[in-house]
Amino acid sequence: MLSRINDFAQSSKTVTEARKHTGNVSPVKEMAFFIGWFIVLMILMGIIGLILNFSVKNPSNDVSVLLSLLAFIPAPFFMILLSRRIEKRSLESFGFSKNALMSIAKGLLIGLVMFLAVVAIGIISGQYRFTGIDFSCAYLFIPYLVCFAVQSFGEEFYTRGWALTYFSKNHSIITAIIISCIVFIIPHMMNNGLNIMAIINIFLMGLVLAVLFLRFDSIWVCCGIHTIWNFTQGFVFGFNVSGIETSSLIKFTQTSPSIIAGGSFGPESSLIATFVIAIALILAVYYPKK
Repeated sequence: MLSRINDFAQSSKTVTEARKHTGNVSPVKEMAFFIGWFIVLMILMGIIGLILNFSVKNPSNDVSVLLSLLAFIPAPFFMILLSRRIEKRSLESFGFSKNALMSIAKGLLIGLVMFLAVVAIGIISGQYRFTGIDFSCAYLFIPYLVCFAVQSFGEEFYTRGWALTYFSKNHSIITAIIISCIVFIIPHMMNNGLNIMAIINIFLMGLVLAVLFLRFDSIWVCCGIHTIWNFTQGFVFGFNVSGIETSSLIKFTQTSPSIIAGGSFGPESSLIATFVIAIALILAVYYPKK
């Protein structure tokens, strides 16, 4: 598996482009630079989130969730400005491929199939139960889709687009992927219901997205997967999205909180998700290139 991933990196135009501007930077300075700017980014996003929430008096749960997702807006712009000015990097080094629409479509399909598999296994095993349909929140379809897309793009950019490519310049691609997966976990650490299974699944999902990022040479594929996974999980099927509750068109509940079905964090903390993500990782690595 590791040799296959290395092969993807060797043929990746994104990684090649990112490695054009390497230097003899000590590991301490390299990590200090990364951690410093990552903390600044988190603070910036936190401030934006507070401003957005305080701009609305007595917001409903849905409005609060939508505003919190919009707090990810500055992430890609901030990191692009930083990297282009300081690291002198091109947009291609972040995975901005030219066939963006096709890549997004592929990502949406992959992410949709993955989460539908989670739901199907949950239903068949008796872990998830259908409880009804409610189209009264249908007016939130576009707002949730757009806001989940904003949040997903922000997370994908600073994890895969920036962190992975940043550490790939002076380290092996495996090291860069592992660091990017750890970075992917950090924003979820304060979410409701976080447990060890959730951390494992977020890390595994990070591996899947990293491999597909390299295989497709595109950040857009990752954005599509991330967006539709969150949107389908929350607004379509009514599960908590990383501990966050949203309105939904279809109502599903867990028959009982368990390690198989997931707890208050949602299906992402379940063994069902672990199984689906593990299969996706195997396919991402070994599925024939064409």
